[in-house]
Amino acid sequence: MNQQVSFAFRKPSRSVAGLLVGLLVLWIAFAVATNWAGVGADIFGYLIGDASSVFQGQVWRLMTAALLHHPNRVGHIIFSLLLLYFFATPLDERWGSRRLFVFLALSASFAYLVESLAWLVAPGIAGPTFLGGMVMADACLVAWALGARGETIRLYFVIPMKPMVLVWLMVGYNVLRIIALERPPEGQFSPFAAMAAGFLFGADQSPVRRIYLKWKLRRLQAEVDGLTRKNQSKAKRRKGPDLQVIQGGRDDDDSLLH
Repeated sequence: MNQQVSFAFRKPSRSVAGLLVGLLVLWIAFAVATNWAGVGADIFGYLIGDASSVFQGQVWRLMTAALLHHPNRVGHIIFSLLLLYFFATPLDERWGSRRLFVFLALSASFAYLVESLAWLVAPGIAGPTFLGGMVMADACLVAWALGARGETIRLYFVIPMKPMVLVWLMVGYNVLRIIALERPPEGQFSPFAAMAAGFLFGADQSPVRRIYLKWKLRRLQAEVDGLTRKNQSKAKRRKGPDLQVIQGGRDDDDSLLH
């Protein structure tokens, strides 16, 4: 039986709430600093994604770029926060905060690495700079949809829709943006890479997760084997050397009694 759910407003966990508040505070700080105080532009430029700088070793930009939003676009930060709220919250309930934040970091870094590589291959289409948390939201959307295949959502609280239909609508929207040569702050190719990361790092049956679980199982088995050998060694030391019974008495001693 299909379960119908809607994007109801619910209280996020402390971890997700902290992420949302942190992103908003960062945007306000840089927006005020750059737009009103005329400072902070150098720091902002040192943290946003820049393809040429990434290939010069400034790899931290792949992660810090996902935490920053365009200081002159209110919609950029608002849509990122809304989508993260709707899709990161159920993932946090399903996975826990630790797995969610590892997933967000991997997805953002992977998406912006692909955007950087695309700039090398197609500089006329991919822009040299990129920033924004929409890549994390796109990855959360796919991961959530893969875990909610049997559900029916109500988009805008009204329109019934399967979760994967929402994913394909997002794919089509990003394709149209490439056709129109629209350059969003996140870049042209990072949304597709983010959605791929949602499958690679978020799906329970993804190849990457299977490899990780097999590695974790081997590590646990090695730990169990090590503890078993250690306990056996301790037990052997406590037992001590084996005792042997030596037969006493000699034949010539018996002759002395007579």
